[in-house]
Amino acid sequence: MKRFFKITAVILSAVILFAVCGYFFLTSKEAQYQKDAGKKRINDVYKIASLLEQCKTTQGYYPFKKHLSQPQAGYEDIPVAVMLSQDSQEWLNRPFPFKNRVAKSPATYLIKELETCLNQNITLPVDPQHAPYLAPNTYIVLFTNDDSYAIIAFLYDEHEYASPLAEHVNAFTVSSETGPAMEKLMYTMLIKPKKFSEITNEEKKAAQIEGEKMDKLFSKWAKTEISE
Repeated sequence: MKRFFKITAVILSAVILFAVCGYFFLTSKEAQYQKDAGKKRINDVYKIASLLEQCKTTQGYYPFKKHLSQPQAGYEDIPVAVMLSQDSQEWLNRPFPFKNRVAKSPATYLIKELETCLNQNITLPVDPQHAPYLAPNTYIVLFTNDDSYAIIAFLYDEHEYASPLAEHVNAFTVSSETGPAMEKLMYTMLIKPKKFSEITNEEKKAAQIEGEKMDKLFSKWAKTEISE
């Protein structure tokens, strides 16, 4: 009988050890996945910002300005939010991740605006994650009626341009020169954006090198961009 209890104790110990090791292995694996995804997310934000800046240089204003400055009769003037995720319809049907009231716009609308402005075919990057893990699995591109934009990606790790919202939920945010409406919006979202114009070319290049490596990695099992 004693031998039976000893064998049982050994088996239980082995099962517990295996479960604990498995948990830490999965946790470590997920953490590495998020670190890799973070490199892609940072570069993707810079890509989107670069397209928006090219558009303003070409036509003198950012996308959606006309819609925001001259809202249709009966419509309230609220910010436009474009959600860039694996499923282009998913975030149109889900609640906005923040408490702010926004008008969610399909990604195809922003693509059309950019294609009209730049006279070229446009693809936009999307968040590489299929399902949320701690944070929303979408990029958020915000536009306000003072011709300002802000682009948000959610990082697992802290970053000097990210605002910590919760543990492992860091809102990496890049913006244009911001007007009063965007500044108020960012304040209510507890986000302090980094102006794209203040990011050095060296930083952008380093992010591009790391981001392109991750694009190749993530493209094996996830969509990395969206087109019209």
